[in-house]
Amino acid sequence: MDVQWLMVRSLPGLENALISRYAYAIEYDFVFPHQLDLSLALRRWPNLFLAGQINGTSGYEEAAAQGLIAGVNAARCVAGQSGTLTLRRDQAYIGVMIDDLISKDITEPYRLFTSRAEYRLSLRQDNADRRLTAIGYQFGLAGNSEHQRVMALEKDIAEARQVIQGIRYGGKNLWELMKQPDFNYADHPELPQFSPRVHEQLHIEARYAGYIAHQDKQAQALRKLDNWKIPAGFDFNIPGLSAEAVSKLCKRQPATLGLASRIDGVTPAEIALLQVRLKAFSATHSHDLNEETPTP
Repeated sequence: MDVQWLMVRSLPGLENALISRYAYAIEYDFVFPHQLDLSLALRRWPNLFLAGQINGTSGYEEAAAQGLIAGVNAARCVAGQSGTLTLRRDQAYIGVMIDDLISKDITEPYRLFTSRAEYRLSLRQDNADRRLTAIGYQFGLAGNSEHQRVMALEKDIAEARQVIQGIRYGGKNLWELMKQPDFNYADHPELPQFSPRVHEQLHIEARYAGYIAHQDKQAQALRKLDNWKIPAGFDFNIPGLSAEAVSKLCKRQPATLGLASRIDGVTPAEIALLQVRLKAFSATHSHDLNEETPTP
């Protein structure tokens, strides 16, 4: 008798249990997610939006997040409303997941882990309303009262930051003191006092200022790449690109230079070469390509 049988028969009521076959599997058909765009519409049939395991993901949270994006965009499509709800990697974990699905090689059911996000210092639970309420309000997902609350919070944070940055305390700038791990603002009641939420956000902002500034700089560079539009049907057979890069670019047909840069196997040097070709293409065609993006 093997150890599995011993474990099972150790449970009350299963003393005589027999294991006929060891197995656990979930099998289902799925769409290769590189066939989707960031709105979760199929590129071939743009009125069809997909969410959940059919996109190669696993887990309830992943399905719910996709359902939110696909549902909003499907409803807007039916209502004849222009514009789609999409989220960037630096805006939300949902944006990280959908970007990964579209640009990465998915070889097993996808789960979203915090380690997949380059900007996780900014994608925090404590600032979710600050990051996403304005977007939700724009698409009818957040009410006016909630939007006004967050706008008032942003105003209070900005004013409090300005006050703190203008104070010298003990011969040093108070904002610089707040960056020090051994400085506890609460131990100094003589200093200006703010609401707990405002103080929390400023405390985090000050302590992680250097790291967050570095991430913001990376995010800005990413946004510039994402502003470079790649026309549909663009010929990726460019001299200088590796066979692997050409194959993956032709297969995925990325809509932006940013998406192309996140495809596994496409190097920064190849993105720079692709950018040069896009500039030349832009000079001879009427496609709207962003000319302000610096070479990666």
